[in-house]
Amino acid sequence: MRRIWIFILLLAVSSQLSAVNGQQSFSETENLKTLESENSLANDKRLKAKGKAHSSDSSQVFSFSDSQIQKNNSQFFRFSVSQIQYYESQIRLADSLYKNYLPQYNFEEVKAAMEFFDSLRLTTDNSQQTTDFFHRFRKNKSSQYLSNSQTLCNSDAYPRTVDCCPLTVDIEFLCARAHYYHAVGLTERDDIVGACEHYLRALEIMEFETENLRTLKSEKRSQSRKVARSQSDCLADSATAYPTTVDRCLLSVDHPEDYEKIRFLALTYTRLGRLFYNENYCDLAILKYKKALKYYNIIKDTISISYTYKSIGNVYQLLDKTDSALYHYRKSLEIYSGMTNKLDIEKNIAQILFERGEKNNAYIIIKNNLDKIEDTNMMDSYYNILGKMYLDDKDYNTSVYYLSKSVNSNIQSIRISSAINLSAIYDSIGDYEKKAYYNEI
Repeated sequence: MRRIWIFILLLAVSSQLSAVNGQQSFSETENLKTLESENSLANDKRLKAKGKAHSSDSSQVFSFSDSQIQKNNSQFFRFSVSQIQYYESQIRLADSLYKNYLPQYNFEEVKAAMEFFDSLRLTTDNSQQTTDFFHRFRKNKSSQYLSNSQTLCNSDAYPRTVDCCPLTVDIEFLCARAHYYHAVGLTERDDIVGACEHYLRALEIMEFETENLRTLKSEKRSQSRKVARSQSDCLADSATAYPTTVDRCLLSVDHPEDYEKIRFLALTYTRLGRLFYNENYCDLAILKYKKALKYYNIIKDTISISYTYKSIGNVYQLLDKTDSALYHYRKSLEIYSGMTNKLDIEKNIAQILFERGEKNNAYIIIKNNLDKIEDTNMMDSYYNILGKMYLDDKDYNTSVYYLSKSVNSNIQSIRISSAINLSAIYDSIGDYEKKAYYNEI
């Protein structure tokens, strides 16, 4: 009888536990359905608000709600693969237009790309909260909450990188490039202040990424040293996690992605240097060009190094610091003596020599190079300089001969300079009709 009562008691307890387990399983299923429902509604609302054709494919949209994993956190993390691809293509288009000397006709799209990646960058902020969220989501089989064709992958990925098969997006770099090409567009629209702002913003973003990289590499380097010590005490001091890493920028030239980032930094500093030079902020121009020079040296871009030395020489020539200008011009020729670079630099050297009183040497350099010039714009520049030289020597007839050739140049600065000098000549000889004509130009 006692055994029967024990058996009945165990059966009752088992039945109760089964009911509890069934309730928990049902609760988890309901939570999953709620999560899917909320994600679907959130995506629908966002797509309707956007009204973008490239975002209409719901299978391309990711939306994760931390509130279902941690109820106190209601922040959503959302991004659209098709949006990322679309805006990245606009940046690539702007790059292609710039490299082919064409105006940025997709200016508004580049601006929208910049705003999009700025927003995405803030959404994927490298905070402990966001990092924990990703790890929790992956741990809880996040693929169950996504479309059948889309999953998160690479759990050890850099937190500021959006990883989704088959797309890997470096948000920081895309955001910096968007600011860079928006600055290019602003420059074309003569908004120099705005352009400077966005070039500096691009640099700020890249420096932030490099600082994060510094932390990650420092941690890995520390781990490597611990491993080295455990293997052999004598190797502890010499162990290095990143033997190919360039300490000056913490990026490795052996990796194509890092190479492009170093080159991007160099180009951004070059653009800033050029803007400051054009606006006569010479000290700032030199500072930015020297920064560019550092990064060009890292990737061993010989031609760019040479051109940067030439640019620094141009700034020193504007400052009338002729010794420094000549040093940088000769350094440029020493690194790269291609004909175009040689003709451009020797033209500037001739001007410096003429102003120093070494007129014969200046004339010899210019006239010897005339037969080597094939480019029309370069020829116009030489004619303009010869016209100025003869004007200073009061040889008006020869000066008019050369200036009359350069006054029709396609380059506005050469055309205006030639017209001003011709006006001065005709004013000196009393031909006011021709003076008025060139004044109009």
